Amino acid sequence: MGLMDEGWADFIEGTRGRPAMPFLGLALDFVRRPPGLAVELGAGSGVETRALLGLGWRVHAIDGSSRTAEVLAEEVGSDRDRLTVDIGSFGDVSIPLADLVFAQFSLPFAAERLDEVMEHIDEAVGGGSVFAGHFFGPNDDW
Repeated sequence: MGLMDEGWADFIEGTRGRPAMPFLGLALDFVRRPPGLAVELGAGSGVETRALLGLGWRVHAIDGSSRTAEVLAEEVGSDRDRLTVDIGSFGDVSIPLADLVFAQFSLPFAAERLDEVMEHIDEAVGGGSVFAGHFFGPNDDW
């Protein structure tokens, strides 16, 4: 069982099948190299993970819910060899060196350890790599 399984199954099921959010496209506009390794922090239902795989990226998906791994195993198919999944807290799992670290609406859930998580992200993003993080705005709530 993952750290955040309770309450997240409905969210994950409710977001399956939607298109990738525009923020992913904006992030990719800043990447100035061929698809390499992308890390998605807070993969949820795996929509953006699957979009990245479809564009030729290798993806390291990190999420607190074990349902994420189950959904990705069901839906990834032939791209499975380019996907790794870690279930755990962003502060507890290793964030590998990456060409893109993508965190859409997930970092606020690491609030108590956000400084530590941001240090891990900083270490994972080398020269020419991109970090794209989307936090909650004034009209967002959870």
